[in-house]
Amino acid sequence: MNLKKTYIVLALAFASLTGYSQDYPERQAFQDSSGKVSTLFRQKQAVRYNFPHNGNFYWQSPEFKTGEVLFGGKLYKNLLLNIDAVRHQPVVMPDRNSVVLDLDREYVLYFTMGKARLDNLFLQGVKGAGEGFYELLEDADYKLYRRVGKTLAESTDFSVNGDGIGYEDPAYRRDVHRYFRYHADFYALTPEGELVPLRNKGSVRKLLGVKKSNLPSGASPEEYFRAAFKIRKAGR
Repeated sequence: MNLKKTYIVLALAFASLTGYSQDYPERQAFQDSSGKVSTLFRQKQAVRYNFPHNGNFYWQSPEFKTGEVLFGGKLYKNLLLNIDAVRHQPVVMPDRNSVVLDLDREYVLYFTMGKARLDNLFLQGVKGAGEGFYELLEDADYKLYRRVGKTLAESTDFSVNGDGIGYEDPAYRRDVHRYFRYHADFYALTPEGELVPLRNKGSVRKLLGVKKSNLPSGASPEEYFRAAFKIRKAGR
């Protein structure tokens, strides 16, 4: 299935799930307020998940952060950006009280959210990369990336608050069974330009040539991987 057909299928599926509808007055207001920058964006609103749920569907937080985007070969700055981790779809707001719109990821080479940088490695032609975005965590000869995904799930097990949704939510609702399940995968981009999955702690030691004794025991996978990449960068 080509990319355009995939977008159509996803749009139809989420429209039936969320009650998504186009809101032409809001879109027109966005165009009026954003001027020439509005040509960056697809002319549709982002999917709305209009049902009770725990967790959130964004990469990290529902908070939109100021960043930049390299779109169609041009760099645009000072935009309010986030990413829908269910669809791996970057989204943008013209201001903090306005409608959320999709960015057309076919033209987004990378974008930033605050200090976080997310690369479209598939669009950059990286071997082994899937469609969507990867967050750059460590940058050296070997680069460490994290790829976050979320899926809609259902459970009566209250233990999903925490690791299940990706954070501890003090407002977690016990009467709501649907939630956005969090998962994260980690990858190394080699100097040869190949994206290699890091399946366990042993795989990063082997790839980078880092001794186990130099790494923190009991650390989370992300902490462990980041420590290994820092050691590699320092040449220890």
